[in-house]
Amino acid sequence: MERFDEIYEEIMPKDSPILAANVVNAKKCELKMPNITVSVKAECTHLLETKLIDGRNCLVIALEDRVEVNGIPLYDGAESRV
Repeated sequence: MERFDEIYEEIMPKDSPILAANVVNAKKCELKMPNITVSVKAECTHLLETKLIDGRNCLVIALEDRVEVNGIPLYDGAESRV
């Protein structure tokens, strides 16, 4: 990264923009923390929400379909709770 500007100017035509679509994967959204990674299809990010719960910042994922953890069904998409 220290030489990014220098190398970019050598390789790219003058005034070429860096497009986000060329740098990031637009097909999925990936949230990373030191011990957890959550991958979500880009068209499903509306299911993600952050909330303050009991004084802690939390990631809330709306359960609208089946939920499995390591192949074990936890939620079938019905109105019953996990």
